[in-house]
Amino acid sequence: MIGTLLKSKGATRFFTIAVSAFWVLVLYGNVLFQPDNYMFSGSGDGIKNYFTFAYHVQHDTNWLEFEGANFPYHEHVGYTDGHPALSFLFGWIPWVKNHPVGFLNLFLLLSIILTSWVIFELLCAFKVSFWLAAIGALSINWMNPQVFRMPGHFALSYAWIIPLGILLVFKFHTYSKWKYVILFIALACFTWFIHPYLGMALALLGLTFLFFDTLLALFSKIFEWRRAMGWLSLSIAPMLFYFVFIKTTDTHLDRAPDAKGFLEYTSGYECLFVPNHPPLRHLVSQVIKVHTQTWESWCYIGLSTILIVLFSFLFKLKSVIRFLKDHHFWTVALLSSFVITLFACGFPFKNGHEEWLDKIPFIRQFRAPGRFAWVMYYMVTSFAFVILSDLLINKHTRYIWLKPLIVCIVTGLFFAEGYFGQIENSRAITREPNLFNPNFTTPEQRAKIDDINTLSERPKAILPIPFFHYGSDYYGVNCNEESKKTAYVVAFHTGIPLMASANPRVSLSESRALLNLFGRNIFYKQIWDDIRNDPAIYLLQSDGEIRPEEKRFREYGSSVFRASELKKEHLNALNRLNSMQVISSDSVHTYFTEDFSKEPGGKLIGHTSRDKDLYRISSDGLKASGKWNASVWVYFDHLNALSSTIRVAKTSNDSITWIAYQGAANSFNQFRDSVFVELEFEVEPGYEYSIFSKGSEVDSSEVRFDHFMLRPSDLEVLEKQISPNGEIYYKYNNCIVTIPR
Repeated sequence: MIGTLLKSKGATRFFTIAVSAFWVLVLYGNVLFQPDNYMFSGSGDGIKNYFTFAYHVQHDTNWLEFEGANFPYHEHVGYTDGHPALSFLFGWIPWVKNHPVGFLNLFLLLSIILTSWVIFELLCAFKVSFWLAAIGALSINWMNPQVFRMPGHFALSYAWIIPLGILLVFKFHTYSKWKYVILFIALACFTWFIHPYLGMALALLGLTFLFFDTLLALFSKIFEWRRAMGWLSLSIAPMLFYFVFIKTTDTHLDRAPDAKGFLEYTSGYECLFVPNHPPLRHLVSQVIKVHTQTWESWCYIGLSTILIVLFSFLFKLKSVIRFLKDHHFWTVALLSSFVITLFACGFPFKNGHEEWLDKIPFIRQFRAPGRFAWVMYYMVTSFAFVILSDLLINKHTRYIWLKPLIVCIVTGLFFAEGYFGQIENSRAITREPNLFNPNFTTPEQRAKIDDINTLSERPKAILPIPFFHYGSDYYGVNCNEESKKTAYVVAFHTGIPLMASANPRVSLSESRALLNLFGRNIFYKQIWDDIRNDPAIYLLQSDGEIRPEEKRFREYGSSVFRASELKKEHLNALNRLNSMQVISSDSVHTYFTEDFSKEPGGKLIGHTSRDKDLYRISSDGLKASGKWNASVWVYFDHLNALSSTIRVAKTSNDSITWIAYQGAANSFNQFRDSVFVELEFEVEPGYEYSIFSKGSEVDSSEVRFDHFMLRPSDLEVLEKQISPNGEIYYKYNNCIVTIPR
């Protein structure tokens, strides 16, 4: 009877699904039965990704626009990591609207079971015996590298997508029927709107199959235009549809031209062949030395896979060659996965051809190419079970005892190597209560929510203090996790958008406008014009260190303010300057300026990859201890120059200590091609002080400096200036402003 069941596809399919359901029940049972009580992550990208989906389905009326953050500009739904495909398909269902976190949690957990099912069908399609396909599906899914994305990068954890893409590619390769092309296009379009990385992984799968299948067909003189058009359609059509859709529906201008990190978050042999968890990590790392093993690039294929493939190629080479000749698909598949893995490792860009990225800037949009090695994981592990079935088991029918022994060893290794990762993951995702469930909000969060709900006028936005705004990879400031958590919770429960954002690829001009909200009052702020009808804005103040520029907001007498009040502050600041006494450079007051007039072009030219001295002076030269303020204007042609950081170091007896720094990217005084950077530091007797720029070696770019000033912090310096065309303007504490008369 057992033998009959093992030969039944239905029975083995049921076994695969049942075992997967059992492990979900054992590891994640608490979440499975109470999905709305937990958050898989209550901080960082995790709570942000919950927020973007939950706020969108519960409060937004336009599917294309996410209005929960980045007020007054909001955000296109495609740039939120908010599962736009799921919000479109299921967001209208009352249970999903009322329990968005619970819905996502269930979808994530049920995807584990779906993954085992899909891999089982894939192995069966590869002619692996049903019982071995069941064992292989469970083993491959147990160790899949995407499981580590569940505590935060939810949309990247759907491990069933790539195997299903491989299955449809195999079906089209084998039968050349266009229904598989249509099914692949449908899957890929859905995937692009789940997460573009998974959509791009499917596109790379199709493109490499197009290339190698066509190449081998031309070599064999059996080329078919219809087949080639099928490959071209399934690889290009979904990607084209996605980008055309985003381009035509996105009203937010000035997106970042590329994402940082392409050459940093790549894969490598340490990520592919060395475990990232016990029990075998130490043992394997003694054989394969580990230099770097970044989390973004984890894609360990397992010791079982390595041993099966190595044994086959070393001792069964003729059989493997014969197998590849008989199975054209695997020749193309292995070549395709090899090329995709090379790309995931940064080849050829990390091998002396970084400049090629400038010629194909589209590639830079994917900051972490190491993720694309996931295609190789599913392809190579599947190949291992195909080889195991075809060469190592079916060819040894004389030794019946070898079959269960080999399978037990292989399965045991998969289980042992995946165990600690699964346990770590199960603990991580059951650690946090669902703060979007009103039963689990903290007393402090509830007090803020109640305060807003009792206001006589409903605010149109929430401004969190401490402030955070980042996501463009060029501009941004951050704050402590508890303050961000409070901001998300209060915004979700009140349905009032945040005047802050942590969404990827946020508009550069919108980022500048929001940062400038905290900039010096003497500068005009674009956001005053962008906030219409002068709405009430709620100041959400929470515990945490704040920057000097944020202090004036904490000093407001009320928890609510209006944009017109900020505009009035600007006019008052200008009027105050108009009545101040001018301090000239020959005044008795001690301060220092440097306009770099002797430098080419009147500006000091530096580079992000090298330190550049701006000013040096001893404490004796400063003539006064206490707090001093250093400021400088930073000019740039390329956004990479924003990686520059202005630093202050004190030196005594060859001892150098950094005492202050301010990055250009997180200064609040941002303009289109310049930044006003200032920082404060304490002066002590007996030291020499140097102010210099230190940038990033990765973000290579020229940077220019002008109008340096060093003054006591309690001294206000107002100089009258006349421009070359005769226009009179003022320079207040190194800020150039024109005062209306």
